[in-house]
Amino acid sequence: MSLFLVYCPYPTKSQAEQAAKNAVSKKLAVCANIFQSDSIYEWKGELVHDSERVVIFKTIEQKVEELKKFVEENHPYELPAIITFGPSEVNLPYLEWAKGQLL
Repeated sequence: MSLFLVYCPYPTKSQAEQAAKNAVSKKLAVCANIFQSDSIYEWKGELVHDSERVVIFKTIEQKVEELKKFVEENHPYELPAIITFGPSEVNLPYLEWAKGQLL
């Protein structure tokens, strides 16, 4: 079993915090880290420079799809970025703790 990271930016701090709290309380993520970010992208033909909050959800393999579905269904963006990373190494005590929290 592995630990996965699910990366997802939100437009505001309060929306990022609410998503993080909901995911953890629903046992979809064991933890969520929130970072401030400046994002530059093209949207509908316009160059956009936004300040966003990136949430990195930490979860186990069995919860990845359910977490992604939850994020997509509750996200304020029309097209949210939901990107999953599977770490190659996780310290075993942390992984065991995460499994115990979510299973």
